Amino acid sequence: MKTSCLSAAALVLLQLAAAQPHRQNVHKHVQRSPAKEVVILKQNGVPISTYTQEAGGSPTPAPAPAPEPEVKNKGAKAPNSYAPPAPSPKEDYSPSDEPASGNGISYTPFNDDRSCKTQDEVNSDFESIDGYSLIRLYGTECDQVTTVGNAAKAKGMKLYVGIANDKVLSPDQTANYGSIQSQCEAISQAVGGSWDLIDTVGVGNEMVQTGVASGEVVKAIHAAKDALKGKGYDGNVVTADTFVAMIDSPDICKASDYAAANCHPYFDGHVQPENAGEWVKQQAKNVGDKCGKKVVITETGWPTQGGANGNAQPSKENQETVVSGIKEAFSDNPSGVIFFSAFNEAWKEDTGATNGVEKYWGVLSN
Repeated sequence: MKTSCLSAAALVLLQLAAAQPHRQNVHKHVQRSPAKEVVILKQNGVPISTYTQEAGGSPTPAPAPAPEPEVKNKGAKAPNSYAPPAPSPKEDYSPSDEPASGNGISYTPFNDDRSCKTQDEVNSDFESIDGYSLIRLYGTECDQVTTVGNAAKAKGMKLYVGIANDKVLSPDQTANYGSIQSQCEAISQAVGGSWDLIDTVGVGNEMVQTGVASGEVVKAIHAAKDALKGKGYDGNVVTADTFVAMIDSPDICKASDYAAANCHPYFDGHVQPENAGEWVKQQAKNVGDKCGKKVVITETGWPTQGGANGNAQPSKENQETVVSGIKEAFSDNPSGVIFFSAFNEAWKEDTGATNGVEKYWGVLSN
């Protein structure tokens, strides 16, 4: 296939984004459905991201990530001293006995000023969350596995809990085994050793898309599996990444218990809202064909405010069309899709580099 080089302007944007602290559920990728041209973004001569575009097309600059909320009592990282055992191809990390059966939706427990929401505030949010069977989280800060777990359990929902990227990786972008082990211990303590609430444990989000070597991600997945198995958990352990990264680096989905692919039609730039459902389903099929296993779309949606990306125009009307179309496309497999996100997230920073959309993905927001 033809390979294109990164333009100077795009490289400047990429370097600026890389210099900022990243938030694990911030959109920072350009997606293109399979076409005639593969573009490999490079920094200092090293490939850090790959996507496809139509021959002769120009990608929209990827939004810059927002900083992580500053919360108190986050805890110190565990020493990077744990070495995982060599993975066995015969190990079977079976899914939970009662997996989530309906659509999922993501949620973050932060107030607009980035402070942690209380149990009462989380409960109040959950009064509006109906018609979903799974809640996706991105980290353990703010004691969210406990507070969100309590609210989810009261409504018969399950959790996809997450280990944040900065708890998965060391500063040199290698798997931080001690920190992973500590995070698994924190999750185990939050659920009291009773794993019925947990559908999936997610090890990072979009790490390969942002330049982490896939081999390090695979090591992190196996380290988490080993630590969690020692705590009595035998459910799903995955890493989530963009569908493009999954197809380009199938080792990360093969190491996961299912292929967890983020897939946003808005970032493609060519998908009309009325076609979004079938487009997302096609990308899920492409990932499944490459990975050879079950696929869950772990993020998808449409922004309601901000700038257009090619033909993709943010609006509430378009979001409703997209969400309805995706639900229809996955009507035979509703647990195969997690929407992003429950509410708008005013705690995030939005700049020109993020196309003005970062705060405005709330499916349940006005």
